[in-house]
Amino acid sequence: MDAPSKPWYRKLHWQIALGIVLGFGYALLIRTLVPIPEAGPTPEVLATWEAWGAPFVFLGDMFIRALKMIIIPLIVASVITGIQSLGDASELGKIGSRTILFYVMTTFVAVVLGLLVVNLIQPGVGRDLELPKDVTPPTPTPLGEVFSGIIPTSILEVFAGNKMLPSIFVAILFGLALLVIGEEGDPIRDLFSSLNALVLKVTEWI
Repeated sequence: MDAPSKPWYRKLHWQIALGIVLGFGYALLIRTLVPIPEAGPTPEVLATWEAWGAPFVFLGDMFIRALKMIIIPLIVASVITGIQSLGDASELGKIGSRTILFYVMTTFVAVVLGLLVVNLIQPGVGRDLELPKDVTPPTPTPLGEVFSGIIPTSILEVFAGNKMLPSIFVAILFGLALLVIGEEGDPIRDLFSSLNALVLKVTEWI
């Protein structure tokens, strides 16, 4: 028999959509009750906005910290388990090329949407966004260092530092090695399969 379907309010995508709508509505309510003066936002107005949003800042910070806590185990376990499900290392090339194409396309769409929204809404207008004189603006990392940094010198340091690209590289490397060694890697495969189920459940709770 098929498992009974969850009610709509317990499905994750509806919960996310409802959270976005409620958050947007709450922000509009604050803007309506405490409007911006014609001369621009005053310190009193900004302080009132921050006071109304403080409880949600605390909850949001806890949520983000919980996600950061689980992200590296989730990525490593899911990538290794996914590679094992291929059963053949030759299939990884096809999936990898499609993944890269999908990543490039979604990144392009995200950049276009971001530029459109920023130019339409113009966030930060009226606020002093200048850096203090004693603060040095960040400089972009050279492309060569970005690529060389993908290969870590210490696996533990990468995992402890929540570094995404090196963690993904290590997970792919270990996943491919487990495919190649065959039956000798069965205990490790079972371990990562159990770890994947574990972190997925914790992620669902978060």
